[in-house]
Amino acid sequence: MKRLLAILALLLPATAHAEWYEATTPHVRVFAKGKEAEARRIADQIERFDSALRYLRETPEREGGPAGRLTIYVVDSFAEVDRLTKGANVAGFYLPRAGGSVAFVPQRAPGGDKLALSEEAVLLHEYTHHFMYRNYTAAHPPWLAEGFAEFHATARFHDDGSVQIGAPPPYRIRGLFYRVQLPIQRLLEPKDVKITWQELDNLYGRGWLLLHYLTFEKTRAQQLAEYLRAMAEGKPSLEAARLAFGDLKTLDRELAAYTRKQLVEVQIPATALKPGSISVRRLTAPEEAMMEVHIVSTSDVDRKQARKLLPKVRKAAQPYPDHPFVQAVMAKAEFDAGNFNEAKAAADRSVAADPKSRNGLLYQSMAMTQLALASEDRSPQTKRATRAPLLAANRLDPDDPRPMLLIYENHRAFGDTPGPDVVKAIQYAHRMAPEDHDLRLTAASEHLRAGEVSRARALVAPLVYDAHAGRQEAATALLALIDAHGTEAADATAGAADTPKVGADEVVNP
Repeated sequence: MKRLLAILALLLPATAHAEWYEATTPHVRVFAKGKEAEARRIADQIERFDSALRYLRETPEREGGPAGRLTIYVVDSFAEVDRLTKGANVAGFYLPRAGGSVAFVPQRAPGGDKLALSEEAVLLHEYTHHFMYRNYTAAHPPWLAEGFAEFHATARFHDDGSVQIGAPPPYRIRGLFYRVQLPIQRLLEPKDVKITWQELDNLYGRGWLLLHYLTFEKTRAQQLAEYLRAMAEGKPSLEAARLAFGDLKTLDRELAAYTRKQLVEVQIPATALKPGSISVRRLTAPEEAMMEVHIVSTSDVDRKQARKLLPKVRKAAQPYPDHPFVQAVMAKAEFDAGNFNEAKAAADRSVAADPKSRNGLLYQSMAMTQLALASEDRSPQTKRATRAPLLAANRLDPDDPRPMLLIYENHRAFGDTPGPDVVKAIQYAHRMAPEDHDLRLTAASEHLRAGEVSRARALVAPLVYDAHAGRQEAATALLALIDAHGTEAADATAGAADTPKVGADEVVNP
């Protein structure tokens, strides 16, 4: 009977799945549906863009290896992005994660309006956020984070290979001419928790305008650096702005006048660019079958959302019980839903199919740890067993920060004090993934425990000013403790690091 069913399976047409392609470069992995050429085009654009950013901002390449790549999921439309964010009214978003930073962008934008936000602008905006968080350790207050992203999101790619940067974002033009503009003080330090969509749009637009002005106005050439330096020393954004920019009313008037000027753009020749190589492959049938649920699962679901998604994941995975990627996706879905036995079983299948399945190894350990804690099993043998998959994952890629972070968290979960090697690894993991704000707080806590107060403070301070970090409240509390108590603040870092993560950077969809 089994043989007959196998023969029938071969004769029946395979289930049709959308064609998905993966384009891999030194900086990104792009997953796009449709045609190979589309995935290649997006990857090529990002490589040229990254090279242009490094040339313009004099930013060298940084270490990181394959785990440092940004994974970009190209979904159908703005509406699909909105569904991923549960109706947050955004056009794209970026999630900074150690060894797994991701961005979600639309493949197409609604047409018909020349001043509308384009899919290309969303892609470049989100990549610029990743570039900023990975390469610059300074504070990123909202006006600067969004202004920096908008400044580069309008890059134009010419047929001769050159890249032009500095054009105004057409989708912000209306906002720059609202009758009521965001006051300069509120732009530089928006303290209100609630902000209208019009004010937020104005913050993005005026953030772009201020950064453009500080970049190209020769009389203010060094002021942005002075502003960032003052904030790094612990001064609030407004105080730092007054020290660096002078009278803010004067700056406000100059910004208004700047909107009426012919704006400067920079064209970077193709000869100055060094884009990385690109490889493209079509996903296998099992991978294609899982992509839709994998994207939703990766977009930061909570326990309730994970349980709602789980039946779809199980249905998609059912035909592929021995596929490493499929079962790793299954393991994550079960783990997120709180089904730790099922998560371990799926992770075991993933690792059995491919001993180099890093995600399989990670979820194997995470599920085992949760099961051990639930049963109050803290025996040395159990601890070793839960850490063994992480050590195996670390050997596969010593630069991947995820196993290092999980080894550290495993020690803390079992009530063990991490040894010198584990602490050293967590500091190295932070250097590999500076964009992960939870990891930054963890590294800061270990600097405090070692009595290295100034190093801890340098890691925490930028998060205080960064609304998109998702750790602002925890960082503010920890910085206050550091300034008040020095090394005694170390005891408070565990609670700060456990604060729920907010998560996403967003592009407003006007």
